[in-house]
Amino acid sequence: MKRIASLAIVAAIIVGSAVGWWWATWLPPLPAVEQSVARYVTEDACAACLIRPQGLSAHPWFGSLPFYWYVPPNLTPARLEKLGIDELAIFTVPADDAETEKTIPAWAVAAKLPQPVDLPSLVQMWRDLSVAPQEQMEGPRPLTLDGRDCLQLPAGTFFPRRFAPGTLMFTNREGRPAFRGINVGRVDDRRQYIEGKSKTSAIFVLRDIGVGELVGEELPLELRTSVFLAASVPPEQHLATLTLRNSAVGISSQPIEIPVASLRNNRLSIPRTIMVEEDGELREVDLLEDLVSQGRLEVVITCPTPLVYLGFASDDLNVWRPEFEYAYANGDELIVAQSRELLLRMIQAAQRPLPVATRLSQTRGEIVADVHVNSREKRRIWKSICSTAPAPFNEDVWKSRLTYASAAINLRSSTAASLRASFEQPQYADRAATALDEELPKWKRSLPAFAKDYIENETASSSLIGGSLGVNLNESLDAPTCKEEVDAVQAIIGDSLENVDVEIHAQELRIQFRTPASLRRLSETAQFALAKTDMALAKMLGEFSRVDQKEEIFQRVTDRLPDSLPLRSRRAHDLAFQSRFCFNRYEDQYAAFRRGAETLLDAIEAQQSEAPEALWILGVIITQQSRVQSRYVAFRELFIADEAFQRRLQRLVDISTARGFDDQFDLHLVGQRCMEEAIQRKPDADVAPLIFPLRFLAGPALAQALYAECLTEAGALDEALIAWQQAERMLREVGERKWDAGEHGTIDLNHWKDRYAELDEDQQRAFAGDPGFEQIALGREYDYWRARAELEALDALRPVHAAYAPLRDVLPIPEDLEDPALLAAIAALMGVARQHWEPFNELQRAYFALGWRSPLEQDDDPSVVKKLQEILIGIEQD
Repeated sequence: MKRIASLAIVAAIIVGSAVGWWWATWLPPLPAVEQSVARYVTEDACAACLIRPQGLSAHPWFGSLPFYWYVPPNLTPARLEKLGIDELAIFTVPADDAETEKTIPAWAVAAKLPQPVDLPSLVQMWRDLSVAPQEQMEGPRPLTLDGRDCLQLPAGTFFPRRFAPGTLMFTNREGRPAFRGINVGRVDDRRQYIEGKSKTSAIFVLRDIGVGELVGEELPLELRTSVFLAASVPPEQHLATLTLRNSAVGISSQPIEIPVASLRNNRLSIPRTIMVEEDGELREVDLLEDLVSQGRLEVVITCPTPLVYLGFASDDLNVWRPEFEYAYANGDELIVAQSRELLLRMIQAAQRPLPVATRLSQTRGEIVADVHVNSREKRRIWKSICSTAPAPFNEDVWKSRLTYASAAINLRSSTAASLRASFEQPQYADRAATALDEELPKWKRSLPAFAKDYIENETASSSLIGGSLGVNLNESLDAPTCKEEVDAVQAIIGDSLENVDVEIHAQELRIQFRTPASLRRLSETAQFALAKTDMALAKMLGEFSRVDQKEEIFQRVTDRLPDSLPLRSRRAHDLAFQSRFCFNRYEDQYAAFRRGAETLLDAIEAQQSEAPEALWILGVIITQQSRVQSRYVAFRELFIADEAFQRRLQRLVDISTARGFDDQFDLHLVGQRCMEEAIQRKPDADVAPLIFPLRFLAGPALAQALYAECLTEAGALDEALIAWQQAERMLREVGERKWDAGEHGTIDLNHWKDRYAELDEDQQRAFAGDPGFEQIALGREYDYWRARAELEALDALRPVHAAYAPLRDVLPIPEDLEDPALLAAIAALMGVARQHWEPFNELQRAYFALGWRSPLEQDDDPSVVKKLQEILIGIEQD
């Protein structure tokens, strides 16, 4: 898989560079090195890069380049442009941390802005430009370094936080090792789940644990988890149990029980002196000497609470250290480093710029890079950088024998990319050239096949996503077919690989990519094809939680093809549904969802697409985002507080009546209002082939059913009954709608089957308006009868609910309650609730507070039910 990804990256380099020829314009003179932020690069820099983002952000095809893989995840050209940055120098040096024996890279940047730097405002702007700002961090703190006024920033402000994640494995319900956790029916590619009060467990293996990882006499850990509930369990019962284990000698620490919250960071401090149980006796041990074996520490996590499932990904447990970034503002220049010492060296280097600064500042190109490997420490850093490069640049001759390299991407030149690499001896340059000569034919054979797979997979993925939305994301009147797209991309790859030149001059290897004349103009088919390859690259970035970079690529796709509502809908769906798995807080997930919704609002307000269709798709995304009960509650509260988003929606749709039973905004009803407004604008449902006409008309009814379902799960039974009645009525009205069947007259959906069967395939498509009519019509029937079933179930439960009402006055039940009859009665009532999705939140809370067994573990007892009736009658009489 890694090799496939590498080859895909190479293809992206070729595609992105191939279209840069036409960007040639008048070139302004380069600033002198004394005016360039490259002068802050220090002598111990292993790899340095100068970025001129204005050229990058203006270039419509730069999103096809794999530039994003080699810079911090939160760095994107669009963010740099919005801040007005003219130049950005970024470089890495061997870490000078005295507490660690490992050589790790330390990063530094220097940026030139259009006005004097106001650092607090700049930090806030930087965070606000992210898809999700994530956790609030403390502000800058004043700091004096060498007589200069500097600032100390929390780690993660500009650079990614440095942490060492572990590896993850599981045990199953029998306690046996397993590669995967429990399937809870949740669509979450990142996390696997363990089951509460069972033998399932998550086992994290942390490596390279030593004295350098301790803070004082404690090992700091950071834990994230996703909490999935099979019933309404009170938050105080959301617990995880941690056990530190040395499986090599068979000893484990005493369990440590901690509260966990869904999608929150939990910071733990494990003392170095810790208790273990061995042969039934407790004794103190040293964490590093007794529980860590050759730097390896196992952390076993279980859940003690039934009906609670905890989800983990491999990077959800890590060692963290309280680190900082250090910044210095010099007029319109900002300098940031990961250590105080590095910041001071940068300031000193600027006084007498080094030759590397001159090379960077005086080389034309939007991206200019310089690598200098002249020490053992730099070699270690360079090897780790090289290992991420595609073949053959990740082979040993590049890792161990390279001494110097320079590269440039110049989108204004016919030579779009160039690389010069100097090796220790000529034989190593020959070896590197031979490896490249051997690799190029492989690319010519494999890249077209990979391009075909990526386009076909992206087409299939869009079909699946479109099916969930009721939208045909692969079809528009003028869009090319999948085969035409594959042919276009394969032609681009073939032409591009013919324009790679490799030369050897003694121990120096020179590689150039010249833009072929045949690629000076890309057809519309090629543009759609590249849009799909770009989205494939974006999805790969998303798998590594590079959400800002992924969103920027999606944005470039929609900017290049602004009239394509399917592409814009694909981007909105990715933000609203896929990106949330990368975040650990509901606030961040909501921010991504809102960004997705706003991509459609942008199109509607700019009239770049048919407003009714875009408005309907917006309604579907808003509605479906709230299907999971826990997320529904969190998102509802966040939307209620989000007045700016409400005002923007209100300008297009009257959402003032989209209020739930508590007279507060409800996202299901907001989405429903958007769909109703779209139908009002196009009552004839003339929305094919983009939207299935029947789904278009049934959308508000389905939103009503989802709203009723959430009320049922929340235990608001009286309100749920009203909501289900409304859903049943709306679904019945959809079923009564007449459809023009041409010579066959009209058909209504309640009696469609016999008449529809009389039509041939062509007539069915013409009559229905879309090829999926039969499946959607059957789905409408299912939704209707499901609403009827819910109504009947709630009607049956209403007497129990009415009987339960007097108990509300005695809840929460005192912990010292000893009345066995009342306890048994409540347990019986919980048994009744079990058959109806356990809607009684207050009883459930009392149930767990008293430490009773799960209602799922009990059998109904008729004698207890009878006793319950007697107690309830007594309560009513009192």
